[in-house]
Amino acid sequence: MTDLGPVPANPKQVVRAGYDACAAAYSETRSGVDETAELERLLDVLPTYPLTLEVGCGAGYPVGALLASRGAYIGVDISRGQLELARRTLPDACLIEGDVAELQFRDNVFDAIVSLYTLFHLPREEHADVLGRFLGWLRPGGYLFITVARTAHAGYTETDFFGTTMYWSHHEPAWYVNALEALGFSGIRESSIPADHGDRYDHPVLFARAPR
Repeated sequence: MTDLGPVPANPKQVVRAGYDACAAAYSETRSGVDETAELERLLDVLPTYPLTLEVGCGAGYPVGALLASRGAYIGVDISRGQLELARRTLPDACLIEGDVAELQFRDNVFDAIVSLYTLFHLPREEHADVLGRFLGWLRPGGYLFITVARTAHAGYTETDFFGTTMYWSHHEPAWYVNALEALGFSGIRESSIPADHGDRYDHPVLFARAPR
């Protein structure tokens, strides 16, 4: 990560515009990342035909394709450019353009929620509320599978993200563990998956179960 810039006036617009601009290049890099080993651990504990929500679905591959092959699937992304690619990959899937902090779903509907490389693009002041939304949308005993950042930072921009500007804001992993425990999640397991765009570090993963 180089040349950290200031927090923009509208960080979500920076994220939306950034992913619109780099959708194809980012998707090409993501196609070489393998999260399937960790995701299989999630799928192994789900019902035969689960309903899963992916927040930050991007171009729908490889994660969306795997989830959709195992059950009913809904993908959400803030970037229209990413969703245009996802519709080619997953023509039969329900794909929604929107900000997860504003979307509305019925309570207790999803068997699992997956969100990779997404939370750290939201202002971290919203992270507790988003985790609470995830809990509300999950069925009792449902599962949450999320990546988080390795360190804490209130907010910054990066100007060399696939040729565009990108915004980041995040807490350290322990903050998310504590937040999930406070919400009643249990069986929290920490692991990691490969970085998604050439970073030499892996991304921390949290796998947790909602109260039953």
